[in-house]
Amino acid sequence: MRARPRELGWLAGLAGLLLAVALGTEPPADRPALHQGQLEDALRRGVDRLIRLQGPDGSWGGGASEPGQLSRSGRPALALLEAAVELGEPAPLAAAGRTAEALHRELPTNPGLVVSENLRFLVEHGRLLDRPEDGRLAASAWSSLRDAEGKAPDHVLAWRFLARPGPADLELPGWRNYLLWRAGERVLAARALGEDEHAARFGREVFGSWSPKRSAPYWVLGTASGLEALDGLADADDSETLRRHHDRLLVEEELIAAIPWMDTPHDAHAATQQAALALRVQLREAPLGSQRHARVLEGLGRLIRAQARHGGWPAHFNLADGPLHHESVNWVPDEMLGVGETAEVDAEVVLTLIEARRYLRGEKRPRRP
Repeated sequence: MRARPRELGWLAGLAGLLLAVALGTEPPADRPALHQGQLEDALRRGVDRLIRLQGPDGSWGGGASEPGQLSRSGRPALALLEAAVELGEPAPLAAAGRTAEALHRELPTNPGLVVSENLRFLVEHGRLLDRPEDGRLAASAWSSLRDAEGKAPDHVLAWRFLARPGPADLELPGWRNYLLWRAGERVLAARALGEDEHAARFGREVFGSWSPKRSAPYWVLGTASGLEALDGLADADDSETLRRHHDRLLVEEELIAAIPWMDTPHDAHAATQQAALALRVQLREAPLGSQRHARVLEGLGRLIRAQARHGGWPAHFNLADGPLHHESVNWVPDEMLGVGETAEVDAEVVLTLIEARRYLRGEKRPRRP
């Protein structure tokens, strides 16, 4: 049975949200779903925040005040690389370049840096700046990873991937959901490296073997990552079926404004990184002018309004667009709503805002052929 909130008081916090859903999810007339100016301002502030959070060695820490970790720096660097292309500004490109140089120094001797986001970033950085040495470094690291895996057949590798032991404090369904997210990142890295056949076989096997469990943590990350990874694998009959299944999970669990229900510490809040990824993949699924399109834009507006004054985002944000009433069991003091910021959370939102900016210009990125 699904782990739904146990306290009746949560209904007070969500009553307005659920009423909006029941009445058709259209944003109120006095609050348009999303303005180009809002998006532009949030994007630039988010990019500036990522640059300020970067350490002098080109890395980012797990939080705003934590030491830098190159193993967690690929996503922020990729977000700045995309921002440099989108905004045409040198500062984010220079910051991404610092990460690339750090990876050239450290990656050859540190297997812990061979993570999907780092490899994908190196490939994209090399392509943009015509630096073949970046691609060679990523390809070498990928080859070492495959050697360490014994070059097992892709279906066997997928089974082993999902069988990895997890931490003691995370039950199996949540751990498998987390692994689905990581599997999706691996598929994207493999595609960037030109390993399309591995990406297709591995992706189909992983996402066909385990469906995200909606009552457990990380289900939104696992579902949205699966939708992104399965995009473009329609050459196999089961791939499009799997893709539609993952898309349907997000639609069925929509709480408000294309943001799915999540088991968060406070019931009227959403996990920022998960919401950002879910909105990004739905931008590609929502037909222009459709009700779903309007809901996705409204969800992006809510995400933008959760931005802190310093330009970053908290780990969780309030779906009610403001502090809840003190008498609600879900009420959280304003100063607590900004906690939990990490560069990875900020980067996920920045990547989503970049995609939305292109979308609003009429450059909706099509699903892979």
